Amino acid sequence: MINLSVKTDRMDITWALSSGYIFVQQRWRYVWIDESGRNPWTIQEKRDFHNSSDKWIWHFWSSKAYAMIGDNSKLAHEYRNTKFTINVDIRWVTGHEDEHWTVYVRKVNPNSQVDWLNRKLYLHYKDDIEYRGIQGRVDSTMTYAQVGVGHEFGHTFGNTSQLHNIDSIRQMHGDEYKEPLLSLYKDDASIMSVGNDVRQRHYDFLKSQLKNMINHDVEIYMF
Repeated sequence: MINLSVKTDRMDITWALSSGYIFVQQRWRYVWIDESGRNPWTIQEKRDFHNSSDKWIWHFWSSKAYAMIGDNSKLAHEYRNTKFTINVDIRWVTGHEDEHWTVYVRKVNPNSQVDWLNRKLYLHYKDDIEYRGIQGRVDSTMTYAQVGVGHEFGHTFGNTSQLHNIDSIRQMHGDEYKEPLLSLYKDDASIMSVGNDVRQRHYDFLKSQLKNMINHDVEIYMF
């Protein structure tokens, strides 16, 4: 088996060339916040939240897209017909193992958000439950279902306005429901808006990492 791998600050990427898949994993270290008026987190609640979040992220982001090597290199010729399925996963880490993200989970005052630069993720205990609404959209008559943790994971996956060092993607990523002048604003079904559907553009940061891994062009397509 021919595997390429890279470890970054925010995710680890394994590219199994001969097996035809790409596996992306983030290590999450949780900080369970106990607050006045709420029962302290139990170990079962912690396990349930992580397991549910992991399943939702896999459901929304895995096996939805594939990569292909897109130039005339020897590597591209060898794998010219291979569609490398992209799968993603989160892993709960404790002890001395390094984390990609510190994840703060609380039971009150929901204000879910991602701090890309400091690798911090803030979640609410209901972010693993599907809700219906138009959060952030005041002019929409459409109502879509969304699971918050799937949306917030999208930010940790590179869909963030805090990206400044990759010129080709920094102008079009982040919360797509916030910018009425962008063409993406009306894509309500997008997981980076108020829906649950991933789009080709949501893998742009990963594409940049894959290109760096092999020093060749890479294109990503949706199944």
